[in-house]
Amino acid sequence: MKTYTINNTQITSEAIQKLIAENPEILEVKKDGKTEEWTKYWYIGTWNNVFCATWLNDKYDKYRRDIGNFFLTEEGCIAQQEVNFAIARVRAYIKDNDLGREYKAGKSNYYIYSRGTELSICSVCNINDLPLPGYFKSNEACKQVIDNNTADLKLIYGIK
Repeated sequence: MKTYTINNTQITSEAIQKLIAENPEILEVKKDGKTEEWTKYWYIGTWNNVFCATWLNDKYDKYRRDIGNFFLTEEGCIAQQEVNFAIARVRAYIKDNDLGREYKAGKSNYYIYSRGTELSICSVCNINDLPLPGYFKSNEACKQVIDNNTADLKLIYGIK
């Protein structure tokens, strides 16, 4: 279990996941382009580290905001970091078990999606939706990923 220190307080990754589930608005990104100068914000760096910055209205600040890597709270930034780690874990599981494949037009393309509070499986033939965490070789491969990665998938899809 990973722990973080926020404002001199230890918090577990499970507590962060619960915080996200109960307060999804903390992941919302301000994209109105009207951030005040000198506003303190947090972002996730290249190596998945959390950094604090001050809005200077420069190209770096605007780029981070525009791609969704701009958080008004450290907690919100760490919560998104946990989602990123969950995506990485699920993708590693898919690769290690050889369950994924590229989209193929005219063929059944299986993927996972959320339907309310449930994880579901869908198949499409002619629409490449670019779903997270990708397409699968079969319906059974989707089921295997869901069965073995439920907690991470629920975090990725925002399911409580």
